[in-house]
Amino acid sequence: MIVRRVGVAVITFVLASVLIFLLVDLAPGDPAKLLAERRFGATSTMENVAQVRAELGLDRSAPERYLSWIGHAFRGDFGSSFQNGRSVAHDLADKVGVSLILVLCAALVALVLGVLLAGLGAWRPGGWIDRATRGVAMTGVSVPTFFLGPLLLLAFTLKAPVFPAIGESGPPSWVLPALTLGCGSAAIFAIVVRVLVEEAMTQQYVITGRSVGALPGAVLVRDVLPNIAPQAVTVFLTQIGFTVLPGLTIVETIFAWPGIGDYFLRGLLFRDFPVIQAVLLLFVVVLIVLNLVADLIQGILDPRVRRSLREGTR
Repeated sequence: MIVRRVGVAVITFVLASVLIFLLVDLAPGDPAKLLAERRFGATSTMENVAQVRAELGLDRSAPERYLSWIGHAFRGDFGSSFQNGRSVAHDLADKVGVSLILVLCAALVALVLGVLLAGLGAWRPGGWIDRATRGVAMTGVSVPTFFLGPLLLLAFTLKAPVFPAIGESGPPSWVLPALTLGCGSAAIFAIVVRVLVEEAMTQQYVITGRSVGALPGAVLVRDVLPNIAPQAVTVFLTQIGFTVLPGLTIVETIFAWPGIGDYFLRGLLFRDFPVIQAVLLLFVVVLIVLNLVADLIQGILDPRVRRSLREGTR
């Protein structure tokens, strides 16, 4: 199973890297002309453009440029930024730590709020608490990040100055960005877990446990949660990859965090192609790793998967 999953991950990475290269390579505009204008000014000549094109390797064929780019990327060399001339790898190393703090805090928010909402709803299914938690979860899914962030800033920095407004300056400054980034994932996680609990509560082992006098809470903790854990872990890691990571660009811009999301947005605005390619490739790697970890965890936790794998190898 591990070999098969790793093989799929490698193929996915190759296809995604080719797509990233083509999307940036086929984007409108000539990066050589753009860089020549920034280097030599508005009076740059065709000779200057040709010189820059040769320096960037743009005079070679697309397959040669892709192989050169991916080969340097494997060695940790993503080129130099068009905007400031610094190494993109060096800039990424400076910004990864800031974004990692935000991702981990948002993941914690998603996990705690998601489990809390799902647990409260499952404790008394069909009651007013269940309906209230469903309403909160649907609201969390519906409210976009670019609206929730300014709303939290207005409430907790302008009206009531509880948390710092912008910048990364320690744990108090992590709260609002983490809430903004994690609430959407928490809502989706809560909805999915609640559906999994509903399905599990109709299974025979739960009905049998209830019939012998077991308390609903005991059945939920002892029987239901271990059975839905593999699917819940997969959903949680998937949400981190497909919701939290893309949301970095918006949240770091709102709260002025000097992380990868803000770096990527600045690269887009300045058409800084090495930065765009490096950040997209980094996001792809993280997504592939998260999916691979989710598959492996599901194989470890779910005895049905382990049994099917054993039967498949016979």
